[in-house]
Amino acid sequence: MIRDLDKDAQQTVEKVLFISKLQAGCLGLIVVKLYLETFNFYAFSLRVAIGAVFFVLFFRATKRLLYSYWAFLLLLTLYGLSFFIDLGLGKMTLGPFLIISILLGLNVLQATMMIRPIYYPRPNWWEYDFRYKSDLKARVTSREKHYPIRISDVRMGEVSIYSFHSLESGEKILVDKIDGMDEDFTLGFDVVTVRSNIVGRPDIVGLKLSDEQDIFHYDKLRHMMQSRKLSRKRFVRYE
Repeated sequence: MIRDLDKDAQQTVEKVLFISKLQAGCLGLIVVKLYLETFNFYAFSLRVAIGAVFFVLFFRATKRLLYSYWAFLLLLTLYGLSFFIDLGLGKMTLGPFLIISILLGLNVLQATMMIRPIYYPRPNWWEYDFRYKSDLKARVTSREKHYPIRISDVRMGEVSIYSFHSLESGEKILVDKIDGMDEDFTLGFDVVTVRSNIVGRPDIVGLKLSDEQDIFHYDKLRHMMQSRKLSRKRFVRYE
């Protein structure tokens, strides 16, 4: 579960929650449209009850950045698509078509805002065997002290790391001594999110590149990460 967010990340989550409210409004309009066509109060009540429970859980997963958020978003997308079948795409009037299109568009917008390492680093739950792990050993400098970390996800100018040392959002850190690189360089990052795991496991920390001039070395790190993941997959295949 997410433990700490910086100001920009909090604002992004608030925007996503606002989009979720718009999604709920679109779905409510669709349900009302179906009721006006059938006047089936039982089906209407059932849809309202299920929708209310769904969005309570959806808001909770979104606010806490739980991975179940993606399951709820997928269900919402499939449910929206199902209305094209229920209402009939060829027979659908402009109003319902626009509402469903807006709903699906909001889903896509929300996904593009959240599919980032600082919010949802790619999970590697299947990599229990150390031989198959693709993360990179490195060192972080925080408040003039050095700590070991492991880099797990590198995308979109951001990085996700595992750290047993407690970092705080808004903190500026340096990452160097990256395992496997052909040269030693230092990257500056801002701590954006801190995700706490169970006791005894490291925190998952989302970092954002703080200096655009470091993009050259960042790209080298990203390519190194991609090639390492590919080599691990080949190792698994031929093991």
